[in-house]
Amino acid sequence: MKKSKIVLQYCMILSLLMSVATPLRSQSLMSGDIVQFIKTIKDAMPDIGTNKFFIPTNAHLNYFDTLFIDLKKKNFLTISARASLYGYQFIQFVNTATNDTLYILKENIPVLRGWGTYIFDPAAANDLTIETPHPLWDTNSWELAIRLFIKADSKWFILAGTHRYCNADSSSDMAHVTQSVFYVAHKRSGTSKAVQIHGFSKSGSNAGYPDVVISNGTLNPPSILSTLETKYESKGFTAGVFSASTFMQLGNLGATTNKQGQWSNSNGQLFVHIEHDYPLRTTLSKQLLSIDAICETFTPQTSVERKNNAAAINFELLNNYPNPFNPSTTIQFYIPSDEWVRLSVYDLWGKEINLLMNDHTARGFHSVQFNAEQYSSGIYFCNIKTTSYIRTIRMVLIK
Repeated sequence: MKKSKIVLQYCMILSLLMSVATPLRSQSLMSGDIVQFIKTIKDAMPDIGTNKFFIPTNAHLNYFDTLFIDLKKKNFLTISARASLYGYQFIQFVNTATNDTLYILKENIPVLRGWGTYIFDPAAANDLTIETPHPLWDTNSWELAIRLFIKADSKWFILAGTHRYCNADSSSDMAHVTQSVFYVAHKRSGTSKAVQIHGFSKSGSNAGYPDVVISNGTLNPPSILSTLETKYESKGFTAGVFSASTFMQLGNLGATTNKQGQWSNSNGQLFVHIEHDYPLRTTLSKQLLSIDAICETFTPQTSVERKNNAAAINFELLNNYPNPFNPSTTIQFYIPSDEWVRLSVYDLWGKEINLLMNDHTARGFHSVQFNAEQYSSGIYFCNIKTTSYIRTIRMVLIK
């Protein structure tokens, strides 16, 4: 009898170990409104005159370059732990407004470096990058940009992580420096088109300017910029394209010193620098008209409606965090439909010691706490079962 019990326990342990599988992605799972998510990040950025932007070294830039390469290759398993080395978090984010799955590299809050936020959509229909180098100085440019990113079904969203004038030495001005993760991301994204959103005010030296000034940073812009100018005008705005013939009228906003533009123009990629007057950035109806003008120019086939790629996420039981832990840890999972979920914890001998959940559960992301204060140090297993899915993860308690 005792021998049979030992064999049974051994079989249970073997079964658990065989069912342990590394989740498809080791990042955090989140869902919500991506616009509000970006606003939270924007509100936490180092502000003007604080000198809190940390200038990255070449080693830092090379490190992030490899992270962006992994993102493009969808090597999601390797990114999370590596990003955390520099205070970053890797998030799989479902935008509830569209059900699209986005992969986000963001700095933890409080922000200690100001190196920016980077979003990759591997299922995007358009080879397009949307950028915001001055999210605080150019009021609401971040909001126009993230809405554009979603509407245009773009592949990359690149958001600076600090105020343009955070540091007194101008090192925090992402549009005009190359020693930045922002610049590395622009180069590594490798899309054929990049649209950079800026803002200005029609006052002082800019008095008499049109509502929108478009440029690619050179005196000889491609004809598609004239198409964009016409689209803006069709929405009721005044617009102009910076060129050799308009240099005297629009010279203040020609983007001739923009570092991302210089790189793109030297590498055969389209760079579009768009300056929006204050009302276009702060009035939602005008924001949306501006977004329509851009989409109708660069993504006419997909600007009406984003596809639903929610099916890209199936069942997932994520690695608990922290791990190792003491005394509690968080366990996250996702289910794509409403169904019964049994979530339980086993010890090393296959004995169930804690039933965390055993109930009909709604579709979506769920987070459960496991408190092991009453248990001794050692290896434990968390197992999830549904009618069509089973997975186990390994947890380590160290006291």
